[in-house]
Amino acid sequence: MKVLEAKEKEMLPPNAEQHEMPNKRRLSKLRDPPSETTVDDDSVMVLDDAAAAAVVEAEDPCPEYDFDAETASDPFAISMYAFDIFKYYVSREGKFRVGDYLKKQPQITKEMRAVLADWMVEVQENFELNHETLYLAVKLTDLYLDKVLNIGRDDLQLIASTAIFIASKFDERSPPLIDDFMYICEDSFTREALIGMEQKMLKAVGFDLGSPLSYRFLRRYARVLLIFTIILRCT
Repeated sequence: MKVLEAKEKEMLPPNAEQHEMPNKRRLSKLRDPPSETTVDDDSVMVLDDAAAAAVVEAEDPCPEYDFDAETASDPFAISMYAFDIFKYYVSREGKFRVGDYLKKQPQITKEMRAVLADWMVEVQENFELNHETLYLAVKLTDLYLDKVLNIGRDDLQLIASTAIFIASKFDERSPPLIDDFMYICEDSFTREALIGMEQKMLKAVGFDLGSPLSYRFLRRYARVLLIFTIILRCT
C-alpha cells in the first residue's frame, strides 16, 4: 500500500481552522430582496421579417443523422445488430448494480476509494490498456466490495490489481503478467495472494464478466451525436 498511502495524503481535506466564516455583511446583502427593475419597451430588440427568416434558415446544429445507415457498409460496425446489442446491455444492467457499500465497509472511506480509482487509471495508462479494461476493472472492484464484507484497507491494492488482471484477460490481446503487477505494487503481495484473490473475485461475481459498461454507452452516443466532429469544429 506504499503507492496508495502517498496518494491518500494528497486527498486529505485542508485544516478546518483555515476556513473562516463568511462576512456577516456579505450574508446580509445576499438576504436583501432584489430591487424591482423596469424594462423600457424601446430597449427590446424586435427582429424584422428578413432577420427572422435568416434565423429560421440557419444551419441546424443538430441535424438528423442515422449513424447505423452511414456505417452499414462497414463489416466491423455490425450496424444491423447495434440496436439489439444495446437493448441486451440495458436488460442486463440490473444484474450488475452496485449498492452503497461504504456503509457496510467501516474500514474504507470514499477518499480511499477515490485514491484507488486514480491509481487504477495510472496503471491503465502505464500498461496502455483499453478504456473498456479500466471500466470493467473498476466495476469488478466495486462489485467485490459490495458483496464481500470486512475488507481492510491493506487489501485494496490487491483487490484492484486482481480486478485489472481479470479485466485484462477478458478484453486485452496481450494482458499484463502477474509479475508486472507485483513490480508496480513493489511486492506488496505474493503471486499466490493474487491468484487466490482472482478465485474469490470470480466467485463473488458469479464468473459473469459481461457487465454493461458506461463507457460503451458513452462511445455509442458520442458517435451517433457526432460529438467528436462538433468538438473539432469548435476548436
